Amino acid sequence: MAKGFVVDLKRCVGCKACVAVCKIRYASPSGVSRRSVYTRDIANSRVFVSIACNHCEEPSCVAACPKGALSKSAASGVVTLNTSACVGCRRCEWACPYGAMVLQPDTKKMDKCDACAGFSVAAGVPSGPRCVEACHAKALAWVDKGSD
Repeated sequence: MAKGFVVDLKRCVGCKACVAVCKIRYASPSGVSRRSVYTRDIANSRVFVSIACNHCEEPSCVAACPKGALSKSAASGVVTLNTSACVGCRRCEWACPYGAMVLQPDTKKMDKCDACAGFSVAAGVPSGPRCVEACHAKALAWVDKGSD
């Protein structure tokens, strides 16, 4: 079954541990991150919103890519980027309603959350996105789509 992120805004404390672990995992340069945490003040209350690729049911980024560099796994539901095919045209960035696509300044190619693909239990690392594991407030979850 396809999986996706769920963010519990009531639990997020804005610590950005999810951002830090992602930046470390991918050795992202300063100012570039596959996950971001935004702060919003709403009705005398501060809310933190953790954003990364939502691995949409019908991802507009996949449809927008003229080179077919983005694809969605039918089995896992994860949207992945083939950087070898990416030409850095940024059409996927413009198509994404969540701002989840980022341009890597060194390669001039796009980058995005891949739900920590490449990590495995066999390698001694639990399966699933590192950001979820790093969230001590339990504000992030990686769940089967369609579940509560």
